[in-house]
Amino acid sequence: MKIAFDYQIFAQQSYGGISRYYKNLAAELLQLEQNISIFAGLHRNNYLASLPNDIVSGYKLTRYPPKTGKFFQRANHYLTNYQMKLWKPEVIHETYYSNFTPNSNNVPRIVTAHDIIHELFSETLNKNNIITQRKISTFNRADHIISISHNTKKDLIEFFGISPERITVIHLGPSSLSIKGNHHSNDSNNKSFLL
Repeated sequence: MKIAFDYQIFAQQSYGGISRYYKNLAAELLQLEQNISIFAGLHRNNYLASLPNDIVSGYKLTRYPPKTGKFFQRANHYLTNYQMKLWKPEVIHETYYSNFTPNSNNVPRIVTAHDIIHELFSETLNKNNIITQRKISTFNRADHIISISHNTKKDLIEFFGISPERITVIHLGPSSLSIKGNHHSNDSNNKSFLL
């Protein structure tokens, strides 16, 4: 299956939990022999360097020049749309919330919802939060939503009115790549304990 990941989180994070999630997901999908491509555009992300060059399309910048964020967002949007149109993915996994829609007609879209912190603490954060507006736009165009917990799924249903059938819970866990070297000792002095 041809699975495309867009640029969004890789343009926003040099390091971070969400971009690491997508890097690990891409690595796992490669292990399952899936045909994937990350359309990273002009990005700042350091995790992408650990993936094979042939699956990452883009150029890494150390940082964006001051006051150019909107320019790079639009440039990445158009570049990603052009590249996806040529590559013809079968599934698009949007990596963050955006008002920009990848223009691949009739291609199923997936998004992962990590939390709804901005909505839960809207009185502390900005009430007219742009993140919330982008979430609404993203969730409305998504064919399916991956939730990282049952609580997040419940929140998505309650706060955004999303049908439960459109949400699948897939819990976060360690990457299989990170646990391959973990071996238990056969030492008989090991005693059981509870944490």
